[in-house]
Amino acid sequence: MKVLRMEGRVIAVVVAAGVFGFIAIVLGFVGEAKRIKTDEVTYSADNGYCYYPITSAPALGIASAILLLIYQIVISVGVGCFCCSRRPCPKECGGICSIISFVFSWLFFISAFTNLIRAAVLNNMNFLMDHYSNDDDLCPVANPGLFAVAGVLCLFTVALGFLSYFLVMCSRNKGVGQLSNDQGVAMGQPQLPKEGV
Repeated sequence: MKVLRMEGRVIAVVVAAGVFGFIAIVLGFVGEAKRIKTDEVTYSADNGYCYYPITSAPALGIASAILLLIYQIVISVGVGCFCCSRRPCPKECGGICSIISFVFSWLFFISAFTNLIRAAVLNNMNFLMDHYSNDDDLCPVANPGLFAVAGVLCLFTVALGFLSYFLVMCSRNKGVGQLSNDQGVAMGQPQLPKEGV
């Protein structure tokens, strides 16, 4: 019964995290296609303003960042080695590799999250008009590829998070199998109370 409950939990974590992670990756790459491009910006010599088009890229970047955060929380709870559980991580090779993958997943997450927010801000029409109008006729836009880099970082975050999760689950399953194989008759000397005490 406990094994079935554990399998159900593993499937639930994988499906939930997979959906959030996949959508975050896709939105990151769609944001690249929807970003503000140089040829879409017009400069008015009359008043010195740069006119930027309204685009869905900022919303896509914010949504991707939020979904990636949800993914990372789900995987962290699933791994459960550090702050989310009282269980210690396994000490064998799979457990150590899981910890390393988990740490790198968080590092890639931080980088992806900040790049997604940065890309969203730099593609916001109001931000660009407030910061770059009236300067000159350059009308700068965000560098191409900012969303694509964030999408690749999301991909690495998701891949390392899943690797960490599967490694820790395999390590825990080995421990469960060893416990069930070692059960049996306990051998030892009986402890009888001393007479005359």
